Amino acid sequence: MERLASTSLTRAERETLIGLLKKIGYKAAAASMAARGVHVRDTYKAVEVYESGRLRIVERSISEPGAGQVRIRVEACGICHTDVATVTGTYPGLILPRVPGHEVVGRIEALGSGVSRWKIGQRVGVGLLGGEDGVCEPCRRGDIVNCQNPFDTGSNRGWRIC
Repeated sequence: MERLASTSLTRAERETLIGLLKKIGYKAAAASMAARGVHVRDTYKAVEVYESGRLRIVERSISEPGAGQVRIRVEACGICHTDVATVTGTYPGLILPRVPGHEVVGRIEALGSGVSRWKIGQRVGVGLLGGEDGVCEPCRRGDIVNCQNPFDTGSNRGWRIC
């Protein structure tokens, strides 16, 4: 129970957990958690590029993962040449505002529907290339690094770093 009390949960997760504790007879534990708040988080802070060369700290809503997605609580983030190009405004097709930093290590804190391969609390790492289409010419010959339609974290196909 103490481990649960020190874990950061979204408001929905906290309310669900408290409801389950009450339902299975742990009313005192549920009341204790409710009284302490259990670090409910509905938002997170990020540094975003809002115009070329300009950064600011913003607060954003934490969203629930969609079907087939997971939400990762980021513990460490790498900064690479893509992030530098984002900050300087030279990234091709850049749409601002954007939060740089798409190569991360953290722990899964929420699962979308249909996710069975990953577990909450599991430590994971995500690089720039999140996947490939499998149908373009490079992919068909096994050259997935040169996929013409890759899934890039933080920029397309539903990947969001938050």
